[in-house]
Amino acid sequence: MKFHKPQVKLFLKTNRINNPNQSFREKSRITEQNQLNIKQETGVDTPSEQKGRCSLGGETQDMGNAPVTFNLIDKTCKNENFRTALWTGKNLQLTTMFILPGEDIGEEMHDSTDQLIFIVSGNGEVIMSRLPNGAARKTTKIGANDALLIPGGTYHNVKNIGDVPLRLYSVYAPKVHKFGTVQKTKPK
Repeated sequence: MKFHKPQVKLFLKTNRINNPNQSFREKSRITEQNQLNIKQETGVDTPSEQKGRCSLGGETQDMGNAPVTFNLIDKTCKNENFRTALWTGKNLQLTTMFILPGEDIGEEMHDSTDQLIFIVSGNGEVIMSRLPNGAARKTTKIGANDALLIPGGTYHNVKNIGDVPLRLYSVYAPKVHKFGTVQKTKPK
């Protein structure tokens, strides 16, 4: 006996996505929410779904130089700012980032700071080099559950190459940003 899998047709609410008065950030959030709704309603991944663990919404704040426990994936998923410092201590800092499709963090280098970046959801690419402007660079595709270890003195850039926001957290040792840093959008 031959069994056939039922086919499920997926329809997005395109009238909300194609509204010319909405910002790219809002359109991206709607696309992400539509993909989440479809999966919850049908149990089927959408064709463009990026594997990850995020549901939407919420604000986060720096919890300071005190012992604390929290769900890091949840905090990362709730962050909708380009960069938010979650915890800033004397020798370590934890930030979350929200990078829109097509955007990047911009090439940076931390002279004496090592960095760990963990991708929670989305797809991107990382470019790393010991020389500025990507000379002698190595480009690697990255996605949910990938970790990037970046030694101090390494030029690096992370770019979102997917169609939903790239959500990640970053650990700096020692700290790089001021306590309570919140950057709504990428600095110019």
